[in-house]
Amino acid sequence: MNRTFIKYVVIASILFIPSLLSAQDVIKLSGTQTRGNMGRNAQIHSSPVVLRKNRTVVSVSGYNRGFWINSKKYGKIASYYKSNDRDVIGLVLERGTYYIYPNLGQRQSSGSVTIKLK
Repeated sequence: MNRTFIKYVVIASILFIPSLLSAQDVIKLSGTQTRGNMGRNAQIHSSPVVLRKNRTVVSVSGYNRGFWINSKKYGKIASYYKSNDRDVIGLVLERGTYYIYPNLGQRQSSGSVTIKLK
């Protein structure tokens, strides 16, 4: 192999690996809610996310009228009442297990919310 090619591969690797590692450092916490018929088939769902260290919320997205975050240890720890409320950005979640659920607006049949943590 020629040395120029090897040099470019080494440089590309040095530049690419840190971005790959930082991308893996982002954790997503998501939840959904479906209104359904009262008392019969309404559903909320959030897959638990286990944080091994403290993480900070860096973004929020989804189709919602606000949302709430639950901790397995403490129950509801935060509530937000505006669509994709950016006030959550900067919130630090301590080590533990978390869930998130969207609030539904009037006449909204389903909703979703996702926050990204670094």
